[in-house]
Amino acid sequence: MMKYSLIMMSLALFAACMMLRVSCDKKHDKIQSRIYCQDGKQAYLDGDLDAAIDYYCKAIDCDPSCADAYHRRAWLYMFLDEYDKVISDSTEAIKLDSKISDAYFIRGDSYLLTCHYEKAIEDFNKCIELDPYLAFVYYDRAQAYQKLGENDKAIADYTHTIETMSVNEADKFYLAMAYFHRAQLYDQKGDHDAADADRARAIALDPELAEPPTPVNE
Repeated sequence: MMKYSLIMMSLALFAACMMLRVSCDKKHDKIQSRIYCQDGKQAYLDGDLDAAIDYYCKAIDCDPSCADAYHRRAWLYMFLDEYDKVISDSTEAIKLDSKISDAYFIRGDSYLLTCHYEKAIEDFNKCIELDPYLAFVYYDRAQAYQKLGENDKAIADYTHTIETMSVNEADKFYLAMAYFHRAQLYDQKGDHDAADADRARAIALDPELAEPPTPVNE
């Protein structure tokens, strides 16, 4: 009986030690994953996208529950126009942390660029729900509405973009294009005076629009 008790105590102690070891290993993996994420950020700042992606892959290998690694890798895939990978990584990030607003944004942009307009609108809606102050999300949603022929909704979103976006170098492109595309829609509605006024504003912001790009709905 004594021998049996000693064996059971030894087994219990061994099991406790193994559980502690697993816990310590998981904690170490999460720490190492965060280190790889920091390395990925630095590689991106250094302009080395391939190295940055590799670091985020390592971060995910260490800790598959790291939403930040999936999210940041998705952004890099966006820069490389690898939209299927953007959608996959953004979806995984959202599963792990449903409050990452711009994970919905870049997934929505990927849907927009691959002509899945309804899905794009769903993601832009969710992004706006989480962060209603991102004017460029309204612009991209307007693009999706315009592609679907929902012109009144597109005009409303272009108008929101125009009214809320600041006039600085970073935002000037979006602002100019919002005026330009709203002008297209005003022309379709027969409001040519409003269209002409918007085109003038667009060209003032971006003189290259005097030779306009291909319309959204073509």
